[in-house]
Amino acid sequence: MSSVDPVAATEPWRRLHPLSPVVRFGRVVVGLIVVLIPTVESATARGHPGGGDSPLYSVVLWLVLIGISVVGGVVEWLVTRWRIDGADLQVETGLLRRQSVRVPLARVQAVDIVSPLLARILGLAEVRVVSAGRGGEKGRLAYVSASEAPLIRARLLALAHGLSGETPEPPAQPLATVSNARL
Repeated sequence: MSSVDPVAATEPWRRLHPLSPVVRFGRVVVGLIVVLIPTVESATARGHPGGGDSPLYSVVLWLVLIGISVVGGVVEWLVTRWRIDGADLQVETGLLRRQSVRVPLARVQAVDIVSPLLARILGLAEVRVVSAGRGGEKGRLAYVSASEAPLIRARLLALAHGLSGETPEPPAQPLATVSNARL
C-alpha cells in the first residue's frame, strides 16, 4: 500500500479557472451562431415586416439562447470544485443534484494534459485522470491554467506512486526521432 502525503489530507477545496465556462460553452455558442446566421438571412429574404418570422425576433431569440448558455456555464463553474483528499482526487459538481467523483490515486493509470484550440488561446488546459477498476473512473479538471496543469499532473503522479506531493515530474525521454527530410 502506498503512503499518503500528510499535507494532501488537509488540502482545501479549489476552483477551476474563471475562464472555464468560456471554453466549455464556446462550442455551444459557436454552434448557435452557425445556426443563427442562416436563420436571420432567411427571415430577411422573406421580408416579413413583423411577427414571429422577423429578423429582429430571430436575433433576440438566439441572443436569449446564448445568454442562457453563458449563465449555465458560469453556474457550472461556481458549483464545481476539486481537491486532493488523502489518497483520492475528489471532484464535486452540480447545483441541484450534487455529484462527487472520487478517483483513488493508488489506481491511477494515466494523467493527461489536453488543450483544445480555444483553451490554448486563453492559456488553459484540462487535466484528465484515468484510473483502473470499477468502470475506469475518470476525473476531469476542465479547465485550469496552462502553467498550473503540469504541476497538478506531477503532484497526482507523485502521490499515485507513494512519493511526496512536491516530487518534480521526471524528465521526458524521446522514444524515437524522425528527421524532417524523411517526413
